[in-house]
Amino acid sequence: MKKILLLVLLFPAMLFSRNLVPAKDSIPDSLRTWHYGGLASLNLAQASYTDWAAGGVNSVSAQALFSGYLGYKKATTTWDNTLDLAYGILQQGKTDGVRKMDDKIDFTSKLGH
Repeated sequence: MKKILLLVLLFPAMLFSRNLVPAKDSIPDSLRTWHYGGLASLNLAQASYTDWAAGGVNSVSAQALFSGYLGYKKATTTWDNTLDLAYGILQQGKTDGVRKMDDKIDFTSKLGH
């Protein structure tokens, strides 16, 4: 049963943890004005202690990450944008509730001429 649960939890993570960079098409780079791409991932972790003399607390955690960029370049004008997002939750033991362990929103925009 644990192997099936592990497979069910890991399979979506493998599907969504991939590069989001677009494929090259027939337009040459010198004519492209917009460039974009990114990376997304979902991380899951579990710690289980059963009959362990040294002690320890069972825990389950999940974290989602996204990092993307969007850029514009034409003649002497450039505009670069990046977005980094992260969110994570953690539950330790049976009596403790779910706690936030990570959150991040980082947006950067740069215009150049």
